[in-house]
Amino acid sequence: MAEARLDIRALNTAFGGKALAPQVKHAAVATMSGECGLRERRARRLVRLSRDSYRNPPETDAMTQEFNSKIVEIAHARRRFGYRRIHDMLRSHFPSVNHKRVFRLYSTANLAVRKRKEGQRPCQRARAAATGHDGQ
Repeated sequence: MAEARLDIRALNTAFGGKALAPQVKHAAVATMSGECGLRERRARRLVRLSRDSYRNPPETDAMTQEFNSKIVEIAHARRRFGYRRIHDMLRSHFPSVNHKRVFRLYSTANLAVRKRKEGQRPCQRARAAATGHDGQ
C-alpha cells in the first residue's frame, strides 16, 4: 500500500497528465529518479518505457541534418516562402521527402512566414492619390 502511494506521488510529480511521447517519458523517469528517490527500473516500469529506449535516445542521421540546414538556408534567403514552396524547391535535391516532414522540420526550427505590416499598400496609396481621396 505504501509503495502504491509512493508510485502515485512520483507519477504526479513527474507529470500531471498522460505522457505519450518518449521524450516526455524520458524526462519523467529522470524526475522520478532524482526528486522522488525511485530506482530507475521502477520509474521506467511506471512510465512504461523500455530500458533500450531510455538508455539509447534517437539520433538524427546525416541526411536529416543536411535537409534541415537546407530548409533553414532557404527560409532565411526567401522570407516570404512557407513550407509548401520550400518543399517544391527541395524536391529536385531530395526526391523522397514529403510535405509532412518538411512541415515538421520547418516548425521545429521555429520558422514562419513574416506577416505583412498593417497599413496601406503602395497600390492603395496610388489609387487614393489619383482619385483625390485620402482613404478615410
